[in-house]
Amino acid sequence: MKLIEIAKSCSWGYHLRVLGIGLPFPRIPTKVSRIWKRRFASLSKDELMTLISAQCHDILGSEINWTQPKTFNDKLNWLKVNYHNPLLTICADKVKARDFFLSKFPGREDLLVRQLGVYDRFEDIDIDSLPVEAFVLKSNWGSGAQLIVNDKRGLNRSKARKIANKWIRIQGNHYYDFFEWGYKNIEPKIVVESFLSFKYKLEIFCFNGEPRFFWIVLNDKTKNTQANFYNLDWTRMPIKNHYPNFSEKVDRPEKYEEMLEMARGLSAGFPFVRCDFYVTGNGFRFSELTFYHWAGYCEFSPDDYNSIWGDMLTLPEKRND
Repeated sequence: MKLIEIAKSCSWGYHLRVLGIGLPFPRIPTKVSRIWKRRFASLSKDELMTLISAQCHDILGSEINWTQPKTFNDKLNWLKVNYHNPLLTICADKVKARDFFLSKFPGREDLLVRQLGVYDRFEDIDIDSLPVEAFVLKSNWGSGAQLIVNDKRGLNRSKARKIANKWIRIQGNHYYDFFEWGYKNIEPKIVVESFLSFKYKLEIFCFNGEPRFFWIVLNDKTKNTQANFYNLDWTRMPIKNHYPNFSEKVDRPEKYEEMLEMARGLSAGFPFVRCDFYVTGNGFRFSELTFYHWAGYCEFSPDDYNSIWGDMLTLPEKRND
C-alpha cells in the first residue's frame, strides 16, 4: 500500500488516495485533514510495520529486521512501533521541551532561546509588536519548518501566513511523514523566537542515558550544511552521514563538559535521544531533543556504522504499545 497516490480519474481530473482511502481532488482542501488523520489513526500494528518497511526500502533499498533488530536503523524503527513513552510527546514538542529542560535544570532559563510568543494560527500574531530586526517563526511539531525574518518591514505577511498556517495542518505533523511516534499527539503551534546568532550546532548522541559521540553541524538548514562526527575526546570519526564533511578545524567550546553533563541528564531513561545545542560566541543554548535521527533512515558511509551504532543501543524489554 502506498502512502499517497494521485491517479487519473474518469473525465474530470484526478483522484487522491491516502493510505487506501479515496478522495476526489476538488474536495481536498475541505476534507483531506479528516481523511488523513482517520486513516493513520486506524492503522494496525502490522499495517504500520508494513508501511515503514516499504518506506525504508524506497529510501535505502534495505529491509527492516523486526524480529531481531540489530542495526541502528532497525532499532529506531522498532522504537517507532513499540516504544510509546508519553514523555516523547512532551520532549518532541519544541514548546514543551523547554519545560522538560527546566525540570532537569531549574533556573537555567539563560540557556533557552528567548520565546516571543506561541500561537494557534498566524492571524493571532501581532506582527507590529515584534522586533523590527531578526526573529524566527517555526513549527513546534515539524522538522525544519521555520522562517527567519531579518527585517519585518520587508516581510510579505500574506506569504508568511500561507507558509505558517501550512505548518499547523495535520500534514505538517512529522509523524505523518515518517511515523515518528513522538510527534503524533503534539498540539500544533506556531512559535515566534528571538533570532540567535550561533557558530554551529553540537548534537550529542545518547544511548540508554549515556553520551557516546557527537556531530558538529555547520550552516544548519541551508544548502551548504556540512557535518563531522567526533568521539567524546574530540577525535574525528571517519564517517559521513547524509551531509558532506568539512575540513576546517573547530575549536572545542569552553563549556563542552557542561553540555555533556546536560545531555546525560536529559537523556536519562530514554533508549536513544540526540541532545542538540547551539554553540555561540560566548557559550551555548539548548536547541531540541531528537528521538529518531534522520527518521530512522540513515545513510552511512562506511555502512559498518549502522551496525556499530546499533550495538550501542539496547532496546527496552517492555513495549509501550
